Amino acid sequence: MNAKFLEGLAGKLSERLVAAVLSPAFTFLGIGLLAWLWSRGWTAGWATLAAWVGKRTAGESLVLIVGVLIGVVVLGSLAEALTVPVIRMLEGYWPRWLAFAGWPLRRWHIGRFRRREQRFQAAALAARPAEAAATLRWAATRAEDALYRYPPDESLLLPTRLGNTLRASEMRPYYKYGLDPVRCWNHLWLVLPDSARAAITEARSRLDAAAVAVTFSVAVAIWTIWAWWALPLALVAAAVAYRVYAIAAAEAYGDLVEAACDVYRPALYSALRFQLPQTPDDDHELAGFVNRYLQTGARSKDRIFMRPAN
Repeated sequence: MNAKFLEGLAGKLSERLVAAVLSPAFTFLGIGLLAWLWSRGWTAGWATLAAWVGKRTAGESLVLIVGVLIGVVVLGSLAEALTVPVIRMLEGYWPRWLAFAGWPLRRWHIGRFRRREQRFQAAALAARPAEAAATLRWAATRAEDALYRYPPDESLLLPTRLGNTLRASEMRPYYKYGLDPVRCWNHLWLVLPDSARAAITEARSRLDAAAVAVTFSVAVAIWTIWAWWALPLALVAAAVAYRVYAIAAAEAYGDLVEAACDVYRPALYSALRFQLPQTPDDDHELAGFVNRYLQTGARSKDRIFMRPAN
C-alpha cells in the first residue's frame, strides 16, 4: 500500500513539475535569465552563472530548484487571478483614461463591418447568371462568415476583435429567440447536462489560458532593463498569443455558449415551470418574459406554472 501511494505521489509530482516547466511563467523567467546573460555578454554571463552554481552545495542547489518552482507557481497564480480583468481588457472594456484609444479602433471595426455587410448584400442581391452563380455563392458565404463574428448592430461593436466575437455570441441567442444569455446564464448552467458543462468549461479554460499567455507576453517587456530586444519580443509574443490563441479560444467558447442556448433553453423553461412554447413566436415571447422574470421577478396572469413532474 505504501509503495503504491509513493508511486502515485511521485507521478503527481512529476506531472506538476512538467506543467510548471512548460508554463508561461517558467518561459517568462527563462527569458529574464537570457536577458541577464545577454547584458553581461554571453561568454562572461555563462561563466559567472556557472561559477556561482558550482559553489552551491547539494542542499543549496535543491533549495534553489524548489525556490524557482515555487516562484513559477506563485507567478502563475497571480496571472490566473488577473484572468478576468485581462479578458475584459482584451474585449475592449477599458478604463476612462484609455477610452480615447478605443474610439479609432471602434471606428475601424465599424467601417470593416459596413464593408462586409455591403459585400454580403451585393452578392445576395446581384443577378445570378449561370456562369457567375458559383462565384456569387462563394462571395456571399465568405461575407456571411465574416459578419457572423460581429454583433448584428454596429452600435454594439467593441474596439477589439475578441470583444466583438464574444459579444456576437451573446447577442445571437437574443436576436434568434429573445433570450438574454447574460441575464440567464447562471440559471441555464444549472440545467445543463454534465457533457455540456464539461465542454464549455474546457473551452473557457482555453480562453483563460490564452489570457495568461498574453499577460506573460506583455510582462516580458520588464526585461528591457537588461536587453533592448525584450520589448519587441514582448510585442510580437503578445500579438501572436492574442491573434492565434485568444481569438480561436473566444470563438470556440462563444459558439458553445450559443449552442447551449439553442439546445437547452427548453430545459430552462421547464425548470422554471413554464409551459414550453409551441411556435417560434411563442418561443420569442416566453424568452422575453423569462429575461424579466429572472432579473426583476416580473409577473403575468398569462403565465401559469406547470405542476412539477413526480
